[in-house]
Amino acid sequence: MSYYFTEPAATNLQENPETYISKDPQELFTQSFINNYKGGKDTALQNALLTNDLWNWKPEARIVLCHGDRDDYVPVFNSEKAYQAMKEKGADVELKIFKGQNHSSGIFQFLSTMFSTFEKAK
Repeated sequence: MSYYFTEPAATNLQENPETYISKDPQELFTQSFINNYKGGKDTALQNALLTNDLWNWKPEARIVLCHGDRDDYVPVFNSEKAYQAMKEKGADVELKIFKGQNHSSGIFQFLSTMFSTFEKAK
């Protein structure tokens, strides 16, 4: 962990993978990891990331992505990028952005969207 992360993140993540960590990559990652990754020297990680790409695939079923525009945990661009990539591959995908909602407060809109989507699919 100490190769990738600065302290105290390295120790905290090792003890609890769900611990709070900085959202600033310059604070979170070690300079040697950043340099090696940017320099193409960390090929094992780069290949693993390519293999596990969240956007470079076409779902077979209809997908509805939901995201709060004030999400404080997962940046909204993740859903926007996934939507765009799937749409370009011809997927049946919809993106719902919940205005004023964060990662937790959007749960009611998410559940409502989920139930209506499943009901329509019957």
